[in-house]
Amino acid sequence: MTPCPNDTAIIESAKTMSWCWPIEDVLADKNFYLRLVMQYGKEHIQLAEKHFTKKDFIEAIETAPPGFFWSFVWHEWREKLGLPKKKMPARFPQHQDDPEDWWRGESFSKKH
Repeated sequence: MTPCPNDTAIIESAKTMSWCWPIEDVLADKNFYLRLVMQYGKEHIQLAEKHFTKKDFIEAIETAPPGFFWSFVWHEWREKLGLPKKKMPARFPQHQDDPEDWWRGESFSKKH
């Protein structure tokens, strides 16, 4: 686990996104912080891109635990990072139908 840089802006950014996680946990793991930026922190992207590399963002998304990302965020970031399409990690494998088309505008209910 690599910690975030000890930077005032990063610390303040983490505080605004860590509404249900201890701030120490967020700052102790750069992957956790970057996942929060990708999932919730559109206004924090420029700051994160200043302090972290594309490789860091890729590591964060590739090591994400099941259930962390919303489907549309997962696919949007994979595309932005130039990663191949891939199903999200399944939180409940028996329900791993990933409604990828939902975020592209096709109704999930039409498939089922």
